[in-house]
Amino acid sequence: MGGVLTPRDYNEFSLRYMHKIVDGLIRENEGRRVPVTLFTKNGGMWLESIAATGCDAVGLDWTINIADAKARIGDKVALQGNMDPSMLYAGHDRIRQEVAGILEGSVMQVQAMYLTLVTVST
Repeated sequence: MGGVLTPRDYNEFSLRYMHKIVDGLIRENEGRRVPVTLFTKNGGMWLESIAATGCDAVGLDWTINIADAKARIGDKVALQGNMDPSMLYAGHDRIRQEVAGILEGSVMQVQAMYLTLVTVST
């Protein structure tokens, strides 16, 4: 929920620790690079700062337009996201329509899109 913090609090209590985490990770395993994705809920105002942490990808929530994010951070990192989680309640046709809209609105090659699916038994 970094997006609800003031700029000073975000830098002190969130971004600072993201830098420490990224810097402290082992980034290679058996000769292969291990990618790091960072995500801040409502983090649109912090995209440039997040991309500058040394991560490989920035996760976007549904409140951020992919084309705008790409224009702001360029090719520094991959972008991941950004389907609205309310799509979990939609039918298949509506989900297909939403995915098509995200892809059409993207000004880049889509590298990763995610939506966590959860099955709840009643």
